[in-house]
Amino acid sequence: MTKLIKKLFKPDYHQKKKSSPFQGSADYWENRYFSGGDSGVGSYGFFSEFKAEVLNDFVASHNIKKVIELGCGDGHQLMMANYPDYLGFDVSNTTVLRCRELFKSDHHKSFRSMNEYISEKADLSLSLDVIFHLVEDKVFEHYMKILFEASTRYVIIYSSDSDDNRGYERSPHIRHRKFTNWIRENLEGWSLIAHIPNRYPYQGDYTKGSFCDFFIYEKDYQMDTTESIIKKNIEQTKNRLELWTSFLNKKNVNNMAEIGVYAGNFAERMLKDCDTIQRYYMIDPWRHLDKWNKPENIKNDIFELYLSQTLSKTEFAAHKRIILKGKTTEIIEKIPNGELDFAYVDGDHTLKGIAIDLIRLFPKIKNGGWIGGDDFTRTAWQHTTKFEPTLVFPFAVYFAEAVNARIYALPFDQFLIEKNDNAPFAFIDLTGFYKNTTLKFQFRPGMGLKTKFLETFPRIFRMLRRANLIELR
Repeated sequence: MTKLIKKLFKPDYHQKKKSSPFQGSADYWENRYFSGGDSGVGSYGFFSEFKAEVLNDFVASHNIKKVIELGCGDGHQLMMANYPDYLGFDVSNTTVLRCRELFKSDHHKSFRSMNEYISEKADLSLSLDVIFHLVEDKVFEHYMKILFEASTRYVIIYSSDSDDNRGYERSPHIRHRKFTNWIRENLEGWSLIAHIPNRYPYQGDYTKGSFCDFFIYEKDYQMDTTESIIKKNIEQTKNRLELWTSFLNKKNVNNMAEIGVYAGNFAERMLKDCDTIQRYYMIDPWRHLDKWNKPENIKNDIFELYLSQTLSKTEFAAHKRIILKGKTTEIIEKIPNGELDFAYVDGDHTLKGIAIDLIRLFPKIKNGGWIGGDDFTRTAWQHTTKFEPTLVFPFAVYFAEAVNARIYALPFDQFLIEKNDNAPFAFIDLTGFYKNTTLKFQFRPGMGLKTKFLETFPRIFRMLRRANLIELR
């Protein structure tokens, strides 16, 4: 074991930089570890002893059962840790393999590449000597979102906390950031509960002092509710696309599905604006369906055109998308149970269609995930009386009650079902418009007269609506 440690860890505190041009943070660390380098002076000697003392004390005093670390490095710091269960991630495949070899006899420790992160959770997530090495803005923001998403209770960061980068012009792998400001502005529901200054502060010699301190965050459960996030989203968004991109980003959704992709506009927007999405299931028959009396049931050649448009619009994310061509009943079992963080339903809005979609989709959603949807309209005659009624509302409400899930009525005719063992059924109307959930109300005589009036005199009806003298609700 001693020989293995000496082989894997050859501390070179004055390690020379490679002459090759800097090509990004991930590339830098893979090259560094591949060429035999280590995690740096901060993971050795009295620095590592100080970090281990703080971390081990916190884990013991706060009853931490599982730890996730984003940026496990060469594993030397971990050798001093007392964690009941540990999962480490790193951007360097080389160092992941080295850590697996080093800790192969310790069944309480496991290691994966960062691109293998699939929404694992722990009591505590760690970031040690990482943030000031994330020089790209997108990489930094993506990392921070995962860091906080991975924790159910606490996040501990060991890093500098300043935007002052004077003196580091020749160190392209270092970029100091005032990350505490970023957290305050971008991550709701977290409180900074402790700042522990370094026992060995930096005074000009990096082998004797460090510019890193400890910052400890705790999750505020009262602030991190789905309802509070949705309410803030409603205040800040102007349409359904903005509403859902904001929600998916705040919830760091990794795996999602869309039922009713049509021409791919929604999928394109989600994949462009939500960097955390890793897998996007696109479910749509893209064919004419018998016995589906809706205006979107067009000819096969047009559906083929829409499929082609979808593929073209989402080609930039081809590595993330999974095309499932068929009806929900035909292809839904290709998605494993508990696979999805989020699903969006915008397919068959008839009673039969929404019943099938919600019932078959619900087992695919993990606990703590959501189902969102479109056309949660307060009128069954969304497409006039020539077509089958639209009954997303109130059926989605009935479904949520049947499975004991919370459901939210949102602006832009949207709804959200929350699958959470700690959030039993409730219909939370955030619009103030859904006061009656009975079918009798939907099919009341006055509604039928309004609908007929619309169909017979469309121009007059539009004039009355613009004057707020009539409403089809």
